[in-house]
Amino acid sequence: MKVLLSKHDASEIVGIIFPFLPRHAERLLDDGKTVFVKFFGKGRIPLKLQPGSRLFPYESKGNKEIVGEAKILRVESISASDAMSVCGTSLFLTQSEFDDYVGNRRGKIMLALILEDAKRYQVPLKLNKSATMAGQYMTREMYRKIRGESQKAINVKTES
Repeated sequence: MKVLLSKHDASEIVGIIFPFLPRHAERLLDDGKTVFVKFFGKGRIPLKLQPGSRLFPYESKGNKEIVGEAKILRVESISASDAMSVCGTSLFLTQSEFDDYVGNRRGKIMLALILEDAKRYQVPLKLNKSATMAGQYMTREMYRKIRGESQKAINVKTES
């Protein structure tokens, strides 16, 4: 099994950023869906993710911002053929969307993140660059920096 490469030590990682369509982020953050699944190229599972890490949905359309977070309860591998029956209505994708995403990869293994405590940010966090489909680890330093920049933006708006 290959690992999602990162120059950071696992203790520096607070979570992972993945791009989402706005409707998918809404399902996780607002509609109570608790399972995120994703194919991870060539079996690369992000081993630095552990229970307690966070998933940061990055809206890939529109403003290109991190719009919230959810705590990762469990990190699992599941075959695509079993994912819908095991996850059911907790999955962030509809049956049709899931079928389109999986296509002819039913035998492949997927990453499954079981989530809790999802919350939408009142003020989304801006990234300096776009998040890739492969995901990007969020380090403690990165999290502090973008949270601080968002707070500065709030202060500027309220002072104007």
